Amino acid sequence: MSRLAVVVAALAMVVGLAPACAESRRSLGAQCLKSQDCLSGICSQFACAAAPPTIDAEENAEAASPEAAPPADAGTETGLEASVDSGGEVAEALEAAGGD
Repeated sequence: MSRLAVVVAALAMVVGLAPACAESRRSLGAQCLKSQDCLSGICSQFACAAAPPTIDAEENAEAASPEAAPPADAGTETGLEASVDSGGEVAEALEAAGGD
């Protein structure tokens, strides 16, 4: 009987200590004391919070730089107008050469 008691006590100890080895981190909105308590790694005002969105600093710097903006006179000259002008020069050259 003493062997049975030892085996039962050992099983009870294993079952009792198993939750202590399990991960005890909490999900979003659960109460916490420190950031390590949360799955997200962020404890804010004693509650697990989501991580803030990440931003690409390089992309934001390019958007804010004046070099990224088009020049002020970019809207006045288009590729279409340039091709019409060059077409006129070609027509004048053909007339001067005696072509149709």
